[in-house]
Formats: sequence, C-alpha cells, structure tokens
Amino acid sequence: MRGWGQGAMPVNIGSGSAAAAGLTTAAVGAGYWGAKRLGWVDDGTLTRQKERFEGIKKAGDSIWAVATQLVKTSACATAAGWFQVYSGGIMIDTVATRLQAGATMNYALWGLYGQAPVGTVVERFARRSAYRSGGVAGLALTPRQVYTGMLLRSNLTAGHFVTMLSRFPYLFLNFTTYQQTDRWLRSMQPLEKQHLQKGVREELVCVSTSTLVSTTAITMAECPKIMDQVHGKAGHRSTVTSVWKEHGLRRLYQGYTACFCREYLFNVALLGSPGLATAIHERVVKGDLGVAGSAIEGREIVVASMALGLPMGFLTNFPDQLKTNIQTGQFRNMREAWAWQSQYGGGLRGIYGRSAIWRGGFIMHAVVAFNLARDKVETWI
Repeated sequence: MRGWGQGAMPVNIGSGSAAAAGLTTAAVGAGYWGAKRLGWVDDGTLTRQKERFEGIKKAGDSIWAVATQLVKTSACATAAGWFQVYSGGIMIDTVATRLQAGATMNYALWGLYGQAPVGTVVERFARRSAYRSGGVAGLALTPRQVYTGMLLRSNLTAGHFVTMLSRFPYLFLNFTTYQQTDRWLRSMQPLEKQHLQKGVREELVCVSTSTLVSTTAITMAECPKIMDQVHGKAGHRSTVTSVWKEHGLRRLYQGYTACFCREYLFNVALLGSPGLATAIHERVVKGDLGVAGSAIEGREIVVASMALGLPMGFLTNFPDQLKTNIQTGQFRNMREAWAWQSQYGGGLRGIYGRSAIWRGGFIMHAVVAFNLARDKVETWI
C-alpha cells in the first residue's frame, strides 16, 4: 500500500494553473460569443462596457495625479514656510507687530525702554565695558558686539516655533484650495479655452476660496505668536495648546475677520504673482523691450513678487494692526478695535506710519521667499 506522496505520480502545479487560466479565458470568450449570437449582448452593450472600463482607468489615473500633486504641494509648503521664517521673516514681523501694539522703535528693535538714541546707549555700554576691563583691549566689548547683544536681548525671534509649525497647514490649505478651485473653474470652460490664462474675475474667485479656508489655520497660530512677540520674554514660548487651556478655543479664533482681510490682500500678492510673472515674461522679455527685458529675464517671479508684495503689504497693516490689538486681549472684534484706533490711536495716520513700512517689507520678503522656495522644490521634484 503506497502512502500519499510515496511513488505517486508527480503533479505540475504551474502547468495546471496555466491550463485552468486558458480554459477560463476560453470559457469567458465563448460565453460572450454565445450570448452575442443569442442576442443577449449587442454591440452597444459591449461598447458601453468598454467605455466604463476606460472611465475607471482614467479615474484611477486622475486619483494618482491628485495624490502626486498633494505630495508636491506638501513639500513646497513646508520648504517655503520654513525658508520664509528663518531667512529673516520672523524678525521683521516681530518689529512690525511691536510697533502696531504701540511700542517705540527703541523697544521694537533693540529692546530699550528709554528714549535715548541707540547710538548713545551703545557708546555708553562700550565705555563702561572698557573701564571694567582695566584697559585690556581683548576684554572690552566693541560697539558691534554691543549691538549684537542688544538684538539678542530684544528677542526678535519670538514666536518663531509656532510660526514654523503653522506654515505647513496654512500653505498646504492655501495652495491646494487655490489649485482645486482653478481646476474646477477650468473644467466649466469649453475645451478650447481651458488652456488660456485666467481673467481677473476667475483669479479673485480662486484667491477668495483659498483665503477663506487657509485663514482657519493661520488665525489659531497668530494668537500665541502675537502674545510672545508683544509680551513674551526670551526662553518663554506660548503654544496653541497653552492658549486653549488658559483662555479657551474662542480666544484662538478671536480676530478671524481681521485675519481674513489681511490674508486676502496677502494672497492677491502671493497667488497673483505667478500670473503677473507670466505677463511680464510675455510682454517685456519676449516683447524685446531692450534693457528692461534683458535686466529682468529669468527674474520675472522676483520682480512680480516685489511689485505686488510691497504695496499689498503696506495696505495689510490696517487689518493686521487691528488684529494685533484684538489678539493681545484688548478688544473682541474689529469694530471695537477701530473705535479705539480712530479716537485714541491716530486713525489712519496712526496705522499707515512706521509699522506699515515694516509690514510692507515683511510681506514683500514673504512673497519672494515663498515663490523662490516653491519654484526650487518643484524643480527638484
């Protein structure tokens, strides 16, 4: 009696599977042919099935394209946000915020509470250091070292951590919403017009939608950042969680309306600069305007970012200053903040002063940094 597997006839599994697959294919083919001969399946049914399968394939390709675009957008948002914060943006923003809150230039930049000129203070510190060093040149502080120490003491990087963390969700929502709105608007156009550049109306729709969504992320991060920049000390760091626990969720979103107005003007510069760069390239560089075209060739995005960033940044100081005073806890909404500003803060003249100049510089720096970083990352990817 032979046991199972002992001396039994060997079986080729691979050939059996291939045979089974061949029989299955033949059966399916014969089934379709027979069904068609009997009139159960007509050519129209086969055509609809083929179109359905092609539609499923196209949908899969579309999902993959969207997923790939989201990954690219995430990488661009992270790189652009971090580059903007740590290339000097947070320090410019801190000075502008302190000026908006009513601080003097001495305190906003140097951390000095007195009104004496900074040069006088530095000279006084240098003389005192030379006296204490006993005349040893290597032990005395130079004026440059005194300036550096004052900048470090003034904590110009206050709020950098929460700002850095917020840049990814904010820019991701901003860029993604803009791209999806643009895609939706183009899908509503006739096929022959989908490749054309957007008009002003379509651009404003895209900017409005992206601003509405992305402001929900940036408002939460702005509250602890403002508290650190105005009231914080070196080594102390406010976070979204700490503000939530101490003041509640409502405090985090206090100032959303002012933040939306600010971000709308900012997005006109940020999201509109690539379109302006394209127009500059087409009309100035390709238009062969001589010296002007040669000077900006290859730098169209920088020129467009500066051209839109500086004036829009100057204008954003109106809602941004009201937002700063709301998020420091002085007021609950824009109406209260403007009532105080118009009566005690100098009105529009108080808003569009020194702080507006710093704000314009900050927005111009931000738009240039965002676009340069995004362009580099997209090139690498």
